[in-house]
Order: sequence, then structure tokens, then C-alpha cells
Amino acid sequence: MAYFGAKTASIRSWSYAVACFACLIISDSLLYSQNPAEQANYEPANLAQQAIETLIAASSSVDEANRLSFDNVLARTLLLKIRLHQIGSLPAFVEATRQVDFPFSRLDVESALGGELAFQGRIEEALALIDAADDSGSMTNNDRLNIASGVADELTRQGRFNEVAVVASHLKTTDCQAHLLFFGVIAPLASLGDVTGAIKQLEQIQDETGEFALLLAEELFRFNQPEESFSLLIKHFPPPIEIAADSEQPFRLIGAVKLYAKLGKAIIVNKFCDAYRTIKNYPFLLEALATAYFYEGNNEQFLKTSREITQLTPFNVYALSEPLHLLSLRSPESLTPALQFIGDSVPASDQDTAFYVLSQRLQDQQRWRDALEVLLLTSARSSRLYACIEFVERMAKSSATSREFDAVAKQILQVFQLEKEPIRTELLCGFVTAWAKRQPVNEAIRRSLIACVHETRQRLARQVESGMNVKADSQIADLVEAWLAVKETNFPIDILDLVANPDLREDLRARILIGNKDYPSALSAALKTLPADRPDLLMHIFKRASLNHRADWALSAAASLTGIDRGAALAGIAAGVSGLLNEEFPRD
Repeated sequence: MAYFGAKTASIRSWSYAVACFACLIISDSLLYSQNPAEQANYEPANLAQQAIETLIAASSSVDEANRLSFDNVLARTLLLKIRLHQIGSLPAFVEATRQVDFPFSRLDVESALGGELAFQGRIEEALALIDAADDSGSMTNNDRLNIASGVADELTRQGRFNEVAVVASHLKTTDCQAHLLFFGVIAPLASLGDVTGAIKQLEQIQDETGEFALLLAEELFRFNQPEESFSLLIKHFPPPIEIAADSEQPFRLIGAVKLYAKLGKAIIVNKFCDAYRTIKNYPFLLEALATAYFYEGNNEQFLKTSREITQLTPFNVYALSEPLHLLSLRSPESLTPALQFIGDSVPASDQDTAFYVLSQRLQDQQRWRDALEVLLLTSARSSRLYACIEFVERMAKSSATSREFDAVAKQILQVFQLEKEPIRTELLCGFVTAWAKRQPVNEAIRRSLIACVHETRQRLARQVESGMNVKADSQIADLVEAWLAVKETNFPIDILDLVANPDLREDLRARILIGNKDYPSALSAALKTLPADRPDLLMHIFKRASLNHRADWALSAAASLTGIDRGAALAGIAAGVSGLLNEEFPRD
């Protein structure tokens, strides 16, 4: 089923400035009464606290079926309190957090809580939070590290590196301590140009496998300090090194050799290749050697080594990723060198995969038209279709402009038109939804979606009239999601009559009505859904109502609900009147 409510996201990088700004706009744009007593009803912190208390009081009625939805709403409400700097008593807040059973949600809350305590200067309480996690039998070492990272991230943001070391000392394992110190102290020092300080700190942590030495060397290379990067590499990964028995060591080795290659050290890379011809990862050593020759300017050896990769048995086409990438850089205005290499050197049975690999690297460069052009060269129809969907999803997460989207849209739509229903509808909806998450879709795409909705409605109706057993639930859910994503109104709601699952039917009806800003009708539909799905949906209804200046109606309607439903409604109002649109405001 295509449920698409708000999702809980990573909370380790939100901007406290956004929370402060949101608090400032409450009285200006979202509060309706000048009466102080009535205004208190709209205070987000008060509403959130009421929601938390109501949810916890009703938690005894939560069964396994609706536990996840309950946990999601409670966790998001706790996060809202944190963002509003409304922790209050730490023990009481932690006790409320413990009501969340779903481990990932609880860890997100506790990590954010640690960051907020650090922000407020309540370091001792933050350390107590980590120690309490250590005392919990259900917490793994990584769970404790997650909570400690919330504290350390805020301290690092403020440049309080000495205190990060104190936080690390409260972790019980040396590998977790090393992880926290690397990302909280060593890497930030390197980014600030303090190479000596970063290396000195590196020497203080336990790094038997060279994991953190390699990470620091990569950071130094990224910050244009190749000599320091090379010095660190040659110290920790001298050629050739003995491969330890643990399974991760070959990956460390490959990483080190690839960095040697970027530094243009072909002689050193060649020594590794000679020493490790029998290991499974040997093709990637050759890839590194080809890379090194490229950066040395030795074109003949670069091409010769790249061809040697294609002659290995078995041939691993993914080992051509960097050579194809480098060939595409040779002539940024032309794909000819890379495509010619694939045509001349890659076995015919592997060329589709090579096209895919090259397209991925072109996407890395944000050369979207070139990347799509290469994808469309693949001969396998199913691979081409789903590679196009993956392409659009990746493009949607990038900084691609409207013009770049427009440039590829026509080609992608042509690919979809070759498909039969219902696959064509699925592809179009996926494309539209991915695009709309980034920016408004163009008119051609909007018209295509509207036409698709009406065509699908007529097609399904004809199939039902002819006595066919129509399974349309997922198609209709996809259409509703795409329609709402482009912020269209007046969805032909009678198409919901073709949805077989009554719970999904009312869920979709509620979401369509939310899009139409008909919140009372949306609430009526939501109350017909299963309790397992209802809390998230109710929170969404009441949040949107409050954001659209209907907090007065929302408070009145919430008062008529009971138990978890009422708690979810209050949580939605709190999120709405705070002006914080949950994950829609990432923290810098």
C-alpha cells in the first residue's frame, strides 16, 4: 500500500534557529485571540505536553498492531518539545521517552535530547543520559554511541573539542570512543586546517585496522593537502602490507590503494597489484592502477590497464567504474571516449551493466542529460525502465534545476509510453512524486498526470463493467500520492469506489480532503480507518488545519476525541501552531 504520511527523519542536524524563529511567529500569524488565557491554549509547548500526557495515559490500550504508529506520533511530539527547548526535568522527560518501544524512534529522541542538553550547557545531565543508556540492558554499544553522538555533534558545532573527549570517556568500548573522537574532534580539526592537531589526536585513539588513519588521509586529500595525506598513508599502509585475517582488512586495503591512485602514485599501486593478484578484490586494485596512470598523465598505460580489467576471469564490470568516469571527464562535452571504450573492450553480455555504471558516474557529476542518454542505450527493457525511475529519484534529491528537469522529462515520458498499463501509471506516478518533492513540476508533466488519472479511472470502470476482477488499490494509491504531490485539487473522488480495501479507501479519502482543506470531512474519513493507521493520519489532519489558520476548529474537534486519537490530534495542533513542519526544516 502506498501510505505516504510524514516520516520520522534523522534529527541530529536540525537548526535551533528555526525553532526560535518559529516561536517568534506564533503570536504574529497563528494565534487568534488577544486574551492571555485563551492564547495559552495555542502555546505549542503546552499543547505538546498535553499531547504527551494524553498519549501516555492511553498507552495501556496500545496493542501490537498499532504500536508503531503510536510510537511515531509520541516520538515526533517529544522531538517537538526538544526543538522548542522545553525539556524541563530530565528524569521526567526520559521517563516519557521510555514509553516509545520502537528502538529507532527512541534513539532519535534521546540523541536529540543529548544535543539539546549540550546546547543549553547542561553537560552533566547529558553525560548522565549516556550513563543511563549504558545501564540499560536493551541498549547495544552502537545505541549508546548514537546518543553520545547527539551530545558530541552540538559540542563540535560550537568548537568545544575538549568536552567531546569527556563525552567519549563515558562510552565503554574503545572502538566507540575512537569513532566519537574521530568524527567529533579529528575530522573537524582537519577541516579547519589544523593538520598537526588532527594527527596528534589520531595517535591517541585505538586504530588497529587503520580505519581512522585512512579516513583522515581521505579528509586531508579532500581538503587539498596531498602531501600530508600521502605521509599518513605511507605510514599506516606501506606497500605491500600483510592482509589480516579479518574480513574488513581487504576493504581497508582497497581504500588505501585507491587513495594512492588519486595521489598519482602508480609505482606504489603497482606493488600492491603484484603482491595481491590472487585476492578476490584484485580487479579493484587494477582499477586503482589505471586511475594512478591517468593522474600521472600516462594515457597509454591507463587504457592498457583498463582493458586488462575486461580480460580478467571472472570479469567484474564494476571495476570499470573509475576508468569510465575518467574517460567521461576527458571530454565533458562528449560521451564518445567512454562509449567507444565500452563498445570496443567490454563483452557484449556486460555492456548493459557498463552503461548503467557509466550513467551512475555521470549522475555523480550531475550531467543529467548525458546520464539519461547512456541509460537509454541499455537493451534490456525492464532494466532500462527501473533504472530511469532510480535516475529520477536520485535527480530529485540533487540540486538539479527546473531547466534540467525539463530537459530530461520528454525523454523519460517517451520511455514510459512504451509500457503497458498498469506499469505505465506506476512509472508516471513515481516520476511525478519524486520530481514534486524537489520543486513544482512543469505544465507538460502536470497535464500528463491529470490525463493519466482520468484515463485510469475510465479504464478501471470499463474493466469492472466487463466483469474483470480488478486489483486497483495500489494504482489508485499511487495516483492520489502523485496528485497531492503536485498540489492539485478536485481529484475525482468517485474513483475511490474501486478501492477494495476499506481502510485504504478511507485513508486516501482523508488525504484527498486534506488537500482540499476540508478538515472536518477528512476527520470523519480518518475515524473510519483502522486504529493501527489512525494516529499518524490524525496528526497530519490537525497539523495541516492549524497551519492553515484553523487551530480554533482543531482544538474544538480534538476535545471531542478520546485516548490515543485525542493525543495524536493535540500533537498535530502543537506541530502546526509551532510553525515547525517536522522534517521540512533541516538543521544546518
